[in-house]
This record gives sequence, C-alpha cells and structure tokens, in this order.
Amino acid sequence: MAIVKASPKIDRSKFWESRTSGHSSSNYWLKDSIFEKRHSYFFDDETPESTSKYDNMQLAQYQRAISNFVRILTGRNDIKVDYNSGGTSYTDGKGITLSANIKEKEFDTAVGLALHEASHILYTDFDALSKYLRSFKSDVVNQRKILINLVEDLYIDAMTYRSAPGYRGYYSSLYQKYFDDKKIVDGLWSRDYAEQTWDNYIFHLINIRNPQRNLQALPGLKGMFKELDLSNITRLTTFNNRLDLSKWLHDEITKYVRVTDEDQQPNQLKDQQPGTNPQEEDEGDDEVDLGTLSQKEKQQLEKLIDQQKNFIDGDTRKGKVSKAEQKKINVLATANIDKKLVGANTTFSKNGIPLLIINDISKHFIESFGFQYGISGYPTQQSSERIDVAISRGKLLAKKLQLRNEERSLKTTRLDRGKIDKRLLHEIGFNNADIFQKININTYTPSYIHISIDQSGSMQGSKFNSAMEFAAMFAAASKYINNIHLQISVRSTVNDTHGTKEINAYLMYIFDSKKHNIQNIRSLFPRMRSCNYTPEGLCFAGIMSDTILKAAGKESYFINICDGEPYMEMAFSKNSGHYHGDSARLHSKSQMRRMENNGINFIAYFIGNLTEFRKVQECYGKNAIHLHSPTEIHKITATMSKSLL
Repeated sequence: MAIVKASPKIDRSKFWESRTSGHSSSNYWLKDSIFEKRHSYFFDDETPESTSKYDNMQLAQYQRAISNFVRILTGRNDIKVDYNSGGTSYTDGKGITLSANIKEKEFDTAVGLALHEASHILYTDFDALSKYLRSFKSDVVNQRKILINLVEDLYIDAMTYRSAPGYRGYYSSLYQKYFDDKKIVDGLWSRDYAEQTWDNYIFHLINIRNPQRNLQALPGLKGMFKELDLSNITRLTTFNNRLDLSKWLHDEITKYVRVTDEDQQPNQLKDQQPGTNPQEEDEGDDEVDLGTLSQKEKQQLEKLIDQQKNFIDGDTRKGKVSKAEQKKINVLATANIDKKLVGANTTFSKNGIPLLIINDISKHFIESFGFQYGISGYPTQQSSERIDVAISRGKLLAKKLQLRNEERSLKTTRLDRGKIDKRLLHEIGFNNADIFQKININTYTPSYIHISIDQSGSMQGSKFNSAMEFAAMFAAASKYINNIHLQISVRSTVNDTHGTKEINAYLMYIFDSKKHNIQNIRSLFPRMRSCNYTPEGLCFAGIMSDTILKAAGKESYFINICDGEPYMEMAFSKNSGHYHGDSARLHSKSQMRRMENNGINFIAYFIGNLTEFRKVQECYGKNAIHLHSPTEIHKITATMSKSLL
C-alpha cells in the first residue's frame, strides 16, 4: 500500500467562489439607497459607551430589508425580525434575532443568516427537537444536539437552495464566511485533526460540504459521507427521518471513539496511526501522509471551529443594542424610512448630503419621534376644528370635480366600417352598404398631484395653518375622485437623528390617496407644526426618480408651497456647511427643470413679501406665483380646479 502525500482538491465548486461584493446579491432586490453613501453611517470604536455606536436609522433600513427577504421566502407576515438586546438564541421558531454588527461588506451574509433561520422556522419541529434533547443527560446532550442540528441544517439549506434559486447568492456568502477559510482546509488535511476524538469527527462532519473535505482523515468518514448522501439530502422529508440519521451518526462516531463521556481521554484504536483507515470498506485505499499545523495556526483554526459550532447550534455571536435602542429601531423600521445622499458633486457638497424620506407615519413613530419632525402628541381643539372645516370643503370640491369620474360616449353611425348597426340591416336590400357604427368613449386622463409644503420655522402660524388646511381640503376631495392620485409631503430638517448626532434634511409623506382615508387626515393634519430649515431642492432631488415614475403617462402637477428661498445648515459625519445662496437656488432650479423635462407641471406658490419672492423667482422663474398673504391660498384651489377640468 503506497504512502500518498496529503493535499486538498484543487477544483472548487462555484458555490465556494470568493465573494466580490458584500451586497452584490442584495442590490438586485433592494433600493440602492441603503448603500448609497461615501461615508460610514457607523461610528468608530472610540465612541463613548454613553453614545450608541450604531446608526439606528441605518439599522432600521437593514431590518426592514431583511424582513422583506424573510417574508418573501416564507410567505408569512408573522415572523418578527429583531435586533439582539442580550439574548443568545438566533431563532426560537417564531422570530429571528439579528446582529447589530451589520456592515456593508457582510450584508449578504446577514441576509443569508436570516434566511437560514427562516428556513428553520419553515421546516424544523422545535417542540420535537426540544423533547428529544431533554431525554439525555447533560454529558451527551451536546453531542446529540450538534449532530441533529448539523443534519437539520443540511436539509433545510438544501430545501431553500433548490426551491428558491434567487437566494443562492446569500447562501454562498453565508457559507463562505463560516466554512471557506483556507485555515479550515489546512486543518482538514492535518495530522492534528486526524486523531479519533469526538471533536475531530465533529470538525470533519461540520465541513463535509466543503469540496476540499478529507474523507481519509478518520476511520468511518467515508461511510458517514455515503450515508448522508448530500446530493439527495432532501429525501429526509420528516423530522424523524433526520433524527434517525443523526442517531446513526452518533452511534458510528461512538464506535470509533469508544467513549461516551467527551471529558474522558479517547481510546485510540490499538496501533492505529492517524490518517489511516483500516476499518474502511474500501480496502485498497492508500495511506495518507498528513501535515501538521503550528501552534499559532491551531489557535487560529480553533477560533474558526468555535464559530462553526456556534453557527450549527444557532448561537452566533451578535452585536448588542440596548432595549431602548431596539424599540427605537423597530419604530423606525415600521416608518419605512429611506436614507439617501443628494446634491453630490455640487458647489456646496462633494460627497452629498444625507436626506431622510419618511414614507409611513405610525402611532408609535409619533410617540417616539414626532416632536423631532414637527408632529405634536395631541392636536389642539382649534387646529382640529380648522381641519374638519377643510375636510368639509374638500367634499364640496369633489362634487365640482365629479366630471372626472364620468365617461362621455359619442356614437357615429352609417359608416363603411366598424361594428354592424342592426337597425340598418334592412337597408342592405336598397344597396346601402354603410350599415356600420362606432362608439368613442372619452375619459379624463388620470392625474398625479404632489403637494409639498415648506415646514420650516418661518412658516409658523397662519402661513403653515393655511397651507395645511388647503392640503386637507384637497386630500379629502381626492378620496371621491377615482382618477386622481394625490400625495402630500412636508419638508424640513431634524437634529440629532437616532444616534448619529447629524442634522439631516427630510421629506415626510403625510398623505397618499391610494392608502389613506379621511380619518387619517383628521388624525394627523391637526398635529403638524413648523420647524427648522428649508432644504427645498435637496428634498426634491431625493424623490425625483419616484416622482417621475408615478407621473409617467399621467397629467402631472408638482405644487410647492413655501415662504422663502432654499436654506439649511449642514452637520453630518464630522462635516458641516451651508446650503444657501446662489448654489442652493441653482440646485433647486435644476430640480424644477428635471420635472418639466419629464412632463410634470411644476408650480411654486410663495407666501410673503415681494423682496423674498424675488429670490424665489431666481429658483423658479415664471413658475413662481406670489401670494401676498395666507388668505390668498384659495387661488391655488381655483387654479388646480381649472387645470383638472
């Protein structure tokens, strides 16, 4: 029998190829805005403990994105995705716990890990698993646990990998992180891991999927590999099937190790040299001359093996957030907030300015963050009464616009082509061939309208109140007109956002006729207050693509209500500056031009004195309309009614 120098296989499966990007798979599904930045949203390690080292806003985006992946994979909406606040289990069969240590370079891995745990929820019988493990004494329960978890992982990952090809990139990233280190391959082909101990058998079995596995390292490995039958692992359709296989593996390993207590010294088979397989079924195998690892290499490998065991046990180490932060992140995730960079490569910013786009406002968002975004906890009686009156006016406005719901038909008869008019059939006998008719049905072109209101501090009082009353009236009217899609937003800046100590521009959608009802208007609009700065063009740039998409094929209007020129002070990621003057006006003007070039009618209604109006005219030219006082806002209603009819 020849002595063969041990060496791993050279050919590698595509599954194990090196990753080229930490979020390359995710970008296929997600908006680029999650990774659309040139500065880190995370603080460095020197951040004081009193301050979170995580950007809660960014974590909320990650959480919402991963929740979407889980929902699509499982087809269920009841699986909660949360961040770790001190627990150790990664899934309890009902929800999934995420690490807060998510970075861009590991985002696909985080998605893969969440999908792995979601697959457990789909396929693993947690009650049966718990009952099985409780039946053993503590000295063997860990052996039993890691083997049933290993078989379970092989099964659930194969099921998802085969049934959902779109998720293979995430699984590839996940397994490359935990199983593809060169040190692991070195260990598989090392004499140091060829002694017949429980730990060594587990090490080789955990890495049995690796195309560079070494089945000659230990007696019985070939038989175990054959029994696992990885290419046909989905044959184990019941939990009991998988449990029986894990029991068989345990018995086989015990046969070779010849001990039942992992704390005892294992008895080596007499005269057995590590790396040879005298008990293998294939008698003709060559003996393998294995190499050895240095002490440092063994220490490094042991850390990797611990990570692998933790992964198999569903006990990955996780970055923690406090329970208070966890609550905030959950609220931010439900608010569906996008964080983008806008205004890059301009005279006022090279890398871009962070912009928050708040798509949904929940009760919990108002309770936790409402004050920062100009939403009071409770409306005053006066503001509620004003909005109620505006809603009533909106219903009256809807009656004037009811023509948009109607179809007008024109029937033309005695044509030489078209549909036969049965009433003229008798005329064929008189050599009249013009017996056809056509019916033309005319309807109004669907409209998309976006009303964006300046929420800056200078709007405080009658200007902001009048703007909100106009918005409430139009919102109410839109609910009675079928072919109008209306969105209403407010825009300003927010300080000290969610752990980052930044000043961010934001645009917040407060109404969408496709998903909100009259009660939403009555509940939210009276609470709105003015606050902070006027990041006008920045906000328009952030929603530009979405606005153009919604306006496509429709008669579209973008209504800007403001009382001054664009202005904000900037402070983010240790940088600061100003968005004002000529550069801000030109930037805002360019956003108007982009809308016009895409068929959107842009109108800016300015409320205030003539001097300030002239600055706004520099932004919007003939598209700027001067309202001397808030009482003239009714002119917007008259103009829009005329345009829509």
